Amino acid sequence: MNEEVCSSHIGTNIKQLRNKHGLTQSEMADALSIDVTTLSHSENGLRIPNIDILVAIERLLDEDIHNLIGDHYQ
Repeated sequence: MNEEVCSSHIGTNIKQLRNKHGLTQSEMADALSIDVTTLSHSENGLRIPNIDILVAIERLLDEDIHNLIGDHYQ
């Protein structure tokens, strides 16, 4: 899987899981202590979140990290 496909795939999963948990981008970004633009870029496949952010998302949403990086929500 190339980087562009990977970032888009992960971004889609993050967005779907965020919505599943009823969070806005602003609420999730605040909870993660990141800028909302950073989260938006991740969700839109413009960047791949670093492992620290992925782990923080996993903990915030109480989701297995495989749900973020896997194809469960595609």
